[in-house]
Amino acid sequence: QAIKLGKDPRSIIEERKKAKRLSDVIGVWKEKVLHKSTRFKQSTIDDIESRLKIWMDLNSVHPKTNRVILNNKTDLKIGSKRMVEITKDDLIAYHSAISKSGKYQANRVMDDLSVIFKWATPKYIKENVCIFTREELNKEYTRLDEKDPYSLEEWRKIRKASVRLCVKDPKLLIACMATLLTLYHGRRYKNEILNLKWTQIDYDSNGVAKKILLHDTKTGKSKFSLNRLSRWILKKLWQHRKVRFKNIKSIKSKYLFPATRKSTKPHIQDIRKTWNKICDTAGVRRLEIYMLKHTWGCLALIATKGNAKAIKDEQGWKTYKMIDVYLRYNEKQLSKYSEQIGNYLAYAKR
Repeated sequence: QAIKLGKDPRSIIEERKKAKRLSDVIGVWKEKVLHKSTRFKQSTIDDIESRLKIWMDLNSVHPKTNRVILNNKTDLKIGSKRMVEITKDDLIAYHSAISKSGKYQANRVMDDLSVIFKWATPKYIKENVCIFTREELNKEYTRLDEKDPYSLEEWRKIRKASVRLCVKDPKLLIACMATLLTLYHGRRYKNEILNLKWTQIDYDSNGVAKKILLHDTKTGKSKFSLNRLSRWILKKLWQHRKVRFKNIKSIKSKYLFPATRKSTKPHIQDIRKTWNKICDTAGVRRLEIYMLKHTWGCLALIATKGNAKAIKDEQGWKTYKMIDVYLRYNEKQLSKYSEQIGNYLAYAKR
């Protein structure tokens, strides 16, 4: 091919020998971009480092993942190849091999590589071959495709059960109040609710709590407005704080939801046991707590008559992607109810 192009084949061979391997380019990218750019949060950096360690260095501690690596080593040893020699077929085989361990994981790895290949063009490669369409990657389903969120009736039962349970057993007050705040605002309960500090509450000139300020979330800085329901929670938590930390200096007192026992962090970290009790008391399905977020999104769209911008701003989202998911779900539910009504009118006996 080089002769046809009027080039010396030996120069082509020497040029290829000098070309960097993919693993070397990734090392340079991590040093110059991943660990220096301000657009990457620490949690994002940790996730990318973890994925590259497993699927590029082929270094995993999980037996199941190691079996996948062992059985597909030929397709997975892409990191040792020179970057100029990697083809789209190599990347397709690589993605397919990782998919045997996890379809979503495989897509995330390809997302990482697409960023790296784009950065490497034209520094290390002339053409970017790591461009995948949505159809070429594994199909991803949202949580709403697999499970229905709670209905308004179930939402109200959960609310009543949470209040009833914390009155019945004061030891569960903190976890029940955390559940209620998640229920009322649909924020991520682990990193946006449980670790809240009293200093994050924004008061107006009359001393009324108006907003909660979030400094470090998945989408950056954010905030959400308080309502009369959430202000009642703050009142109960402040009363609890005055009793529990009376004449006691403790770092735990800085948090809305202080740890109730000895732990590595001063705030409560896991409320799943209390959540299961709430579901049993309410007589509703035992879904994961994160479904309260999706329940809030679907119900909020109905309550605001489809005001997508208000919901997006309140949740601190940068795009309308999740709003579209909730809109599609609500439309699907309306269509289902329409069918039920039609069947009832057509076949119901008098």
